[in-house]
Amino acid sequence: MDVEVPLLQTYVDGLDRALGGGIPKGSTVLVAGTPGTMKTSLILWVMHENARANGVKSLYVSLEQDMDSLKAGAARMGMKNLHESSVYILDMGQLRRGCTVRRRRRTGS
Repeated sequence: MDVEVPLLQTYVDGLDRALGGGIPKGSTVLVAGTPGTMKTSLILWVMHENARANGVKSLYVSLEQDMDSLKAGAARMGMKNLHESSVYILDMGQLRRGCTVRRRRRTGS
């Protein structure tokens, strides 16, 4: 008995075909590669298009780029209002900076 897994389209020509129809819905996807290879742009595009076309909510966790630069880059590619289209960005760098500031205040350093 085959179980059919719902798939999310990438909206990238040829990529859905290469992935067997898309990305399994509900999966966690890690995209790795060298700097400057458009990894962030690809993922934000997939998330944005699924939010726009299907109302899918998604979370992008950024370990290095800050939220403002991610949103600016997305806007340059025609993806405006990421939050409004249900694409949420978690800026881990901002969280780390906030924790460092609080720690310094507590220790007085």
